[in-house]
Amino acid sequence: MKTRRHNTFRWGATLATFLASVAPASAEKAILPDGVVITPQLERLMADSDAMSVVEKLQALMARVGRPDGLVLETLAEDRAAELDARATKLLDDFMEVDINGDDKIGRLELSRGRPDWSVAQHTAFFRFYDTDENGSASRAEILDAIRLQETEVDSTALLMDLESWDLDADGTVTTDELQRVVVAYFLSRSDG
Repeated sequence: MKTRRHNTFRWGATLATFLASVAPASAEKAILPDGVVITPQLERLMADSDAMSVVEKLQALMARVGRPDGLVLETLAEDRAAELDARATKLLDDFMEVDINGDDKIGRLELSRGRPDWSVAQHTAFFRFYDTDENGSASRAEILDAIRLQETEVDSTALLMDLESWDLDADGTVTTDELQRVVVAYFLSRSDG
């Protein structure tokens, strides 16, 4: 059985134990805590999952931005930006490995030598996406701009911004306990139908 920090659930336990540990004891019908908003993005996350897997996914996103024990709402935007920048830099470094002559540009010949396993279609797609000035090579700046744009568009940590209303004790931090309480209340309210 995996053991996480003291304020998280031990995932080897049964769902009934999990629900009992965070569900309101006296409620006849489970309702979401006052002020909690379930955005369409969060609704999609929870649509085809169970409570435990939703909490695990949210905790994984929290860990990705360096806040595994709780999201500090005041610094969440900066945490997300730093995580995106680190990913973009890593991808850029991976691409720039094929810059054989060190001119901070990737030409067609360099790409074909550096990525011989890529098809012609992949090479064409690379230049179509990254060579924004269409001069036949993709510069470090062009690649970084495109990576950042793509990372921002598909960034799953954006979901964390939707959790602001889940700070049940209004202390400025969404903890894993608060995640569990809201997710369980959500699932119980759906099952009470």
